[in-house]
Amino acid sequence: MNSHEALKEQKNSQSITITVVHEDSGREVEVKAGPGTPVRTMIERAYAELGIERNPADRLRVETSGTNVFEHLSQHLGDFLQLVGAGTVWLLAGPTGGA
Repeated sequence: MNSHEALKEQKNSQSITITVVHEDSGREVEVKAGPGTPVRTMIERAYAELGIERNPADRLRVETSGTNVFEHLSQHLGDFLQLVGAGTVWLLAGPTGGA
């Protein structure tokens, strides 16, 4: 393994914690993964931790920027966080709930 590959492997092994706040219930869950994890996977884990199913009308946004997380499903978590300014708190609201 060359130094570039070792650096890439080290970067990919870093754990990132995303806090998802379910605004309708007030519950919070933490989802951890590496920067190479697809945003879609983080969303699926959050729904599983919350014990709810995704409704097509749900809204999931980054607390600090308001960015719609659902629009970045196929993006890697690390790339997404660079795009949105490292926003690690995401706010989930159902079709009639939240702010």
